[in-house]
Amino acid sequence: PKYAPVTVGNGIVHFGVGNFHRAHQAMYCDALLKKGELKWGITGVSMRSPDMRDHLAPQDYLYTQATLGEQTQYQVVGALQDILVAPENPQAVIAAIAKNTTQLITMTITEKGYDLANGELDVSASGVAHDLNDLSQPRTIYGYIAAGLIQRGAQQGAKLTVLCCDNMHAGGEFVKAGVKLLLAQHSPQTL
Repeated sequence: PKYAPVTVGNGIVHFGVGNFHRAHQAMYCDALLKKGELKWGITGVSMRSPDMRDHLAPQDYLYTQATLGEQTQYQVVGALQDILVAPENPQAVIAAIAKNTTQLITMTITEKGYDLANGELDVSASGVAHDLNDLSQPRTIYGYIAAGLIQRGAQQGAKLTVLCCDNMHAGGEFVKAGVKLLLAQHSPQTL
C-alpha cells in the first residue's frame, strides 16, 4: 500500500471477514488510508473459523485485490490490520469493541448469523440463550456487541455506530433488538 500499515489505527471492528467484505468495505477503507485518513484500519472478527486469519497473518493481513475488466488491475490492500477468532479469544473481541478509538462496528455475517426464527430473534437458539444467561464468553453478534458496550460504558468510552452490511431487510433493527435485549438482562444502565 501507499501508506505504512504500522501507522494505521483501527477505527473499525468488522464481523465476517469473507470475500464480500474484503472486496468492498476493506477497499473503501484502503482508499481512505491512502488519502491520509489513518484511523480507518479494520480489526476483523471471525465468529467461527481461524482459516482466514491463518491464511492472511503470515503476510501481515495484506492481500491483492484484482479488478477484472479490459485491463485487469491489481491492488495490494492493507486496511485489514488484524483478525480475531471469537471462540479462541472472546475477551480480545470485547476489548476491541470497547477500545475508545473504535468508531464503527460493521458486519457481513449472512442471515444465519442473526439467529432468526419466523422473522424475529430466536431467543431459544443456543447462542442467544447462552448470551442471555452469561455474557462473559459471548456466542452471538448481539452478545459481543452488548459485552463490548458494557465495557466501553464502564470506561466512559465515546459513542459508536453499528452498521449492518448484509443484504437483509431490517438487519439493523434485528441487531438493535438483540443488543437491547441482552443489555436489559445484564446491564440496564448501559441502555
